[in-house]
Amino acid sequence: MMQEIKPLALGLALVALAAMLMLLSGLSGNSGVYTSPVEMLSRWNMFFSFSFAVIIAGMLEAVIIYNRLI
Repeated sequence: MMQEIKPLALGLALVALAAMLMLLSGLSGNSGVYTSPVEMLSRWNMFFSFSFAVIIAGMLEAVIIYNRLI
């Protein structure tokens, strides 16, 4: 009994995963542990920096951009 993968559900799960990974990398980069990936994220995403409000804005940007790709 194989179940079918629903593309919309998979896409939304990947969007949520990307947002959570962005949050974790932003918070760990803010503490000085994981700085090189945070520098790459700040180059790739328009609204990404070390402050908490900007991390949330970057997560929203990623959700909007990745959601349009689905």
